[in-house]
Amino acid sequence: MPHLQPRGWLVLLSAAILSLKLAAAFQLGFADAEALYVTYSMFPQPAYLDHPGLVGLAVRGLGSDPTPLRVHLATAVLNTALPWCAVLVARALGAKHRASYLSGFAMLLVPMLSIGLFAFTPDLLLCGLWIVALGCAGRWLGSAPASFKAVLWGLATGAAIGLACLSKVSGLLLWIAVLATFVFTPRGRAHLASLSPLLSVLLTGLLIAPLGVWEWKHGFPMLQHRLVATQTGAGVSLRNLGALLGGQLLYVTPPFLWAAFVVSRRLIRNDRRDAVDTLLLLATVIPGVVLGTLCLWSRVAEPHWIAPAYLALAFAAARSPDDVGPRLRRASVALGTSLFVAAWTWTNTGAFIALMGDRYRARYDLSNDLHVWRQALPAIVTARSAVGAQSKPPVLFGPHWIVCAQLQAQLGPSVKIACGTPHGDDFQRYFARVGVAGASDVLVISDSRFDAKAAPALPRYAPVKTWTVQAKRNDALIRTVRISWWRRRARAQAWTRKPAD
Repeated sequence: MPHLQPRGWLVLLSAAILSLKLAAAFQLGFADAEALYVTYSMFPQPAYLDHPGLVGLAVRGLGSDPTPLRVHLATAVLNTALPWCAVLVARALGAKHRASYLSGFAMLLVPMLSIGLFAFTPDLLLCGLWIVALGCAGRWLGSAPASFKAVLWGLATGAAIGLACLSKVSGLLLWIAVLATFVFTPRGRAHLASLSPLLSVLLTGLLIAPLGVWEWKHGFPMLQHRLVATQTGAGVSLRNLGALLGGQLLYVTPPFLWAAFVVSRRLIRNDRRDAVDTLLLLATVIPGVVLGTLCLWSRVAEPHWIAPAYLALAFAAARSPDDVGPRLRRASVALGTSLFVAAWTWTNTGAFIALMGDRYRARYDLSNDLHVWRQALPAIVTARSAVGAQSKPPVLFGPHWIVCAQLQAQLGPSVKIACGTPHGDDFQRYFARVGVAGASDVLVISDSRFDAKAAPALPRYAPVKTWTVQAKRNDALIRTVRISWWRRRARAQAWTRKPAD
C-alpha cells in the first residue's frame, strides 16, 4: 500500500468515495434546491428565475421518473468521473503524466466538490464543462494557427463554454477569460488572423442565443430576480466578508487554500509569453474578482459561488508540481478525505446526533432536508388519495418554493401545486401557474420552518382534517410536517360543525 503510485492512490480513493456515494443514494431524498432543479425537468424552457434551463434538460435525460435514487446514482458516477476528466485535461495542458494526478486529487477531495456536487445542480454541469473548456482552449492555443486542428479545438472550446453558460450564467466569465488570453498573448494573437476564433465565438453565441432571446422577451426576469428582488439590504459589509472567508475555510479547507495561494503567486510572477499559464491565470482572476465582489455585496450570496475561480489552479499545480510540496499534498489529501467521511457519517447515520445529545439543534442541520420528505411523502400521498376519493383531486398549496419544489419533484408534473413564496417563484411565473381559487379542496402542506401565517387566505373554505408527520433521525425530532385539508364552505357543512358561541 505505501508504495502505490499516484494513479493507484487516486483509483483507491475514487473507488472508496464512489462506494460511499452509491450507498448514500439509496437512503437520501432530494435536497431543497435539488428538488427545484428536478422540477425544471418537468417544465422545460430556456431559463428560470435562478438559473438557465440546461440542468432541467440534464435531469430529464435520466428518464420520465427522476426519483432521488436515480438522480443520486447519476451524480455519484458523474462526480467521481470529474477527477479523471481533470487528469486528462491536465495532460492536455502540458502537465507530465505523474504530476497530472495532482489535479485529480484536488477535484476528488476539495469539500466544495466532493460533497457539494453529490446533488444534481447547475454547479455539477458547470464544473465539468468548465474544465473541458480549459482543456480544449489549451489544445487550441497549442495548435498551429489556421490549421484544421485549430478550427476543431476552437469549435470544441466554443461548444463547452456555450453549454457552461447554459448551466450557470457565470460561464460567461470563462468566455471572457479565454477571449482575453487570445488578445493578450503572442500565441493567442497569432490565431486571431485565422478563422478559428470567429467560428468559436459564433458557436458559443448560437448556443446561448435562445437564453438571451428568452430573457429579453420576458423583461430579463432572471437578472431582476438575482440582482434586485432577492437583494434587499445588499451592500459591502464585514458580515459578508466574514461569510465569504469563513465559507472558503470550510468548503475549500486551509491546506487547499494555501496551495491555491502558492500556485496563484507563481502564475502572477510567470512570463506572460506562456499562453497556457496566462489562460489559467485569467480563468482564476476574472471569475474570482467578479464572483468575490458579488459575494461581498450580496447578503444572500453563498460561499460556493466562487468555486469556478479555483478550477484552473488545479491544472496550474499539475503543470508546476514543485509549487506544492509533499507535506502540503499529504495534509490536503488527509483533511479532504477526513471531511468527506465526516460529512457522509453526519448525513447518512445518526452517530453525530447521538453524540451531541441534548445539544443537538435540528434547525441548524441542513442535512435534514435529505431525510424529511422521504418520511412525509407517504402521508401526503394518503391524504391526497383520501380527498380525491370524495371529489376531484385537490390542489396542493405550499407556503414557500422549498416545500412546493419537494412536492412537485416527488409527486410529478400532473399534480397541481400552488405556491406562496413572498418574493415570487417559478411556480407563480413559469410552472403550472396554479391558484387555489375555484378548487373544491385544498391541501395546505407546510413544515415547521415556516410560520403558520404563511398559509393562504381561504375565506370560502373550512378546515376538515389535519395530518401531522413528525420526521425523526435517531429518535430526535428534526421537523414537523402538517397537512391540512380545506373544503369549500358550500360543501363543508357535512364535514364540520358550527363552533359554539
